[in-house]
Parts: sequence; structure tokens; C-alpha cells
Amino acid sequence: KDVNDYTRTRGRVETRRSMLEDAETMVPPERADDGAGSNGRVFAPEPVDLVDLLTRTFPPLPWRIARILVQGAVGWIGGPPKLGKSMLGLHACLCVASGAKFLGLFAVQQGRALYISEEDPERIVFRRAQRMCKALGIASPETGRLRVLVKAGFMLDREPCLEWLRCELRRAPADLIVLDVFNRMHQGEGNDAAEMVPLLAALDRIREEFHCSIWIVGHFKKPQPGQTRDNMGGLLAGSVALWAFSECSIYMERVKEERRLNFEVKEDTAHGDLFLRIGTTAERDDGGTEPDDDSSPIYLQALEPPDSKATGNRNRELARQALENAWEKAGRPEDGVPKGAIMAAVDGVGGDFGDKTLLNHLKALGLALPEKQGRNHELRFHPFPPSTESGEDSSDTLDEPQE
Repeated sequence: KDVNDYTRTRGRVETRRSMLEDAETMVPPERADDGAGSNGRVFAPEPVDLVDLLTRTFPPLPWRIARILVQGAVGWIGGPPKLGKSMLGLHACLCVASGAKFLGLFAVQQGRALYISEEDPERIVFRRAQRMCKALGIASPETGRLRVLVKAGFMLDREPCLEWLRCELRRAPADLIVLDVFNRMHQGEGNDAAEMVPLLAALDRIREEFHCSIWIVGHFKKPQPGQTRDNMGGLLAGSVALWAFSECSIYMERVKEERRLNFEVKEDTAHGDLFLRIGTTAERDDGGTEPDDDSSPIYLQALEPPDSKATGNRNRELARQALENAWEKAGRPEDGVPKGAIMAAVDGVGGDFGDKTLLNHLKALGLALPEKQGRNHELRFHPFPPSTESGEDSSDTLDEPQE
């Protein structure tokens, strides 16, 4: 800082004291190699020769959750509201504390966890924990394996809170810390990197000191033009510095009626996308709702995406069948039937797709009649258009339409 910066903000005595304190942290270049210094804060690193680095053997990654979370990594559980991010964070803590498979699929190195929630009240958190334990087949984790702090006013921009966290970790170390939710744990401007970086740096120092993994639950902002699934971390609400902080993260998104999980692992190849099922049975997705029956378990399970080509072929045949049924119901009109009538028949044939997908499939099958001119005319479809009255088509050789 310039001396004028000090004199504008402090009295002269305070100015002199501040300048002297700052001067103690500075080491002149000619002294940077002697390791000397009255306060011991000397910057004297030794660069590594690239030849030595290239011949070095690194140990395998210490996975806390196989292919998902490296021990000592930091990252996010991010996504739009009401997709189950808090459930996923609590589920991760329960799996680490009990050694149960994460999402029923990924092996977990059992350890200790700390769950800090400023999102939901105690009743909801503990009800969820009880029901998730039932789904995992355990009464509860072993004593001391999972500690929970709920609605205590924990703030990342308050030094007493950070000091409490350090003291707590010295008293009872944790292998995983989940912070839920980020926007309720600071009072800064989320879009201002200058305000966010110090918060992240404080967490980074805690991670380094205690070698713990940290997952932060965070919300998404609205997608920006050009946003792709390759950079979903860029959707985190706030400064891009938040995404830059990520080493191992899970990002959630809604795809029709499903929740899709996208994994990010900086040091390794991340697992491919999965779908997340949240339900009161292992076979059904209840949309993440919690029924009045508090005794029902809550299952969180990862599912492999369906074979897109097989699903596309099946939906294409269902689209054709829905068209035929709508055409029969309308009395076999020579000018075909509109899209709305066909959509009304989709449920009857067991289809589960929208009107855009229906339109793509019918066009790919060549069942669209030539469009008539005029604003009052709409595209119509015929199961046996004039060009294919024999009922034959080349659908087997067509490229898959865009879903």
C-alpha cells in the first residue's frame, strides 16, 4: 500500500504501527535465500527439476467415494432448487459414517463426517436422517461417526465461526464436511470475486490443515447462452471463482421427469452421467417428496442412463402406433390427423415423450403430409401417406431424431 492509503484511514500513530507490521512480512530480494527473518515468515521455495518430476511415481488417488470424491478434495453439490441437493449431501455423510455404498453404487471408505445445515430446520434434517438410515439398513451410524449442526448461524465470513470449526475438527476430526447451503453461510456479494475468494481461501486452509474433503451445497443460476453440459459448474450462482474452486463436484439437472447427475473430478476421469432416483421404495421415484408417513424409508439410488438408441427405436414405433390409433379414431381421414390428436393417443400406447419428440419421430418416419400454405393450416400426418401406401418405409436406415 501507498503511505497515503494509511494516513487516509488511520491516525498518525496507527499509521506508523501498521507500516511497521507490514514491513515485517516483507523480505528483501537479497535476503530471500538466507532463510533469515525475525518473524520466520520467509518465502524461500526450491523449484523442482522437471526431469525429477517426470520420473516421480505418485501414489494412487485416495478415494473417499470411489470415482466421485478424493480424500482432501473440495467441491460442490450444485443444481436448481428442489432437486434433492440437501438430501444428496446428507446421504453422502451417512454413507461415509456407515460405510454404505453411495447412491447404492459407489464404494465408500468409512470414516467420520460433519454435516452443517443452515437450509432446513432440525425436524426435517433429523426426519430425513432417520428415514435414510432405514433405507441403508442401519439404525444409525456408530457414535461419533456423524455430527450434525443445524441452524446455528454458521457463517463463512465470520472468524469466530471458522475458529469454532477448527477447534471442532481438532477435537473430533472429520473426513467429510458438507456445508448446506452456501448462500446462507455468507453475507457478501456472491457475484463479486473479491468477496468470494477470501471465503474459499479460508475453507482451503481448513482442508489443508485437517486433510478433510469439503462439499458445499450451492444453487444454480439460469443457463447462459452457449452454456453446455461440459461446463455445468459455470451455472453456480455467483462468481466464476466458485467453479474454479471445484476439484470433485456433483451437478444436478432436471431432464423431463428425471434428475440427471453430472460428475466432475479434476484429477481423474469422472464417472459418466447417471440418473438419480429418490423414493420411498427401491423401485419407484416419488419425485423427492416426503409423505406424511414419517416411518417410510428414503432411498437415493443412481441409475445408468437407458440405451438411447434402443429407447429411440421404441419411441419411434410408439409414435407410429399412436398415429395409427388417432387416424382410426378420426375415421381414417384422407388428409390425415393433426399433432394434437396424435399426442392425445400417446398415453394409450404407453409412450412417455413430448410433442417435440413426437414431431421428430413422425417426420423421420416420413409420415408428414406436405404442408398447406396459410396461417390457419397445421402440419398433418398420415400412417400411409401417398408416397408409402404399401406401408413400407426406410425407418431402419434413418438417423435417430433429436430428442
